[in-house]
Order: sequence, then C-alpha cells, then structure tokens
Amino acid sequence: KIGLDFYSVFSPMAMLETARTVLATAVRHGCPVAHADVPMAFIQQDMPEDTSTWVYPPAGVEFNMMNHLRKKYPNSRFALRLMKALYGLKQSPALWNGRIDEFMGGQGFKRSTSDSCLYTSGTSDKWRMVSLSVDDLL
Repeated sequence: KIGLDFYSVFSPMAMLETARTVLATAVRHGCPVAHADVPMAFIQQDMPEDTSTWVYPPAGVEFNMMNHLRKKYPNSRFALRLMKALYGLKQSPALWNGRIDEFMGGQGFKRSTSDSCLYTSGTSDKWRMVSLSVDDLL
C-alpha cells in the first residue's frame, strides 16, 4: 500500500555468521549438508485478499475479454488485477517469507531469535538446522 509498505523492500537473508555457523556445526558433528533452491518462489505466492495490486498489460498483450471491452469502451485503458505475486513486485519477498515461515513452523521448526533466517528443530541428540537466504535453503 502506498505510504504504508510500498517503499519498503524486504528480502530475507541469513547473516554470514549464521551460514558459517551452520556449516561449521555440520562439519564438526559429521552431519550431511544439503542445498535447495525453491523454483519460482516469489511467483507461487497468492496476493492477500485485502490488497489490490493492478498492472497495465505489456504492449502487444491482448485477451479476448479486452477486445470485447475495447469495443464497448474504445478510449479506455485497461488494467489487470494480480492474483499471484511477481518477481520485481516490492511485496513479493515478504509474501514468500511469510509462506516459508508458516511451512517451517508446520514442519516443527522454530525460528531463531538472533537471526530470523535460521530455523532449528529436534532434541539434544537429534537436531536439524535450516538457514534461509531469499529462496535458497541450506
């Protein structure tokens, strides 16, 4: 929303110290390390119901409904309401972060208080750590 969150850009990235600590801990305890990139992470997010984000279609893009509307309203310019987030949309990283946080919580992970991109799960003898950097998981 303009004036509220439009100008803030949020992209979750683990602190360098966090990534180093995750890797050093894994090496020290002989744990396997895996990396995952979430494909199309930003464009899988639904836009919130209480938010209306409208875009003009790129030049040359036509839809059947637009042709019908052009006949009815010949001097009008049409916009499309976004139902999903897009790369480049300022709200996309925050929407993605909310979704991954909800997913990780559902899998039994707890978000760290010292780095919001570090998730831990388990007991003292069996544990897991996940470090998040935008749409990459370590």
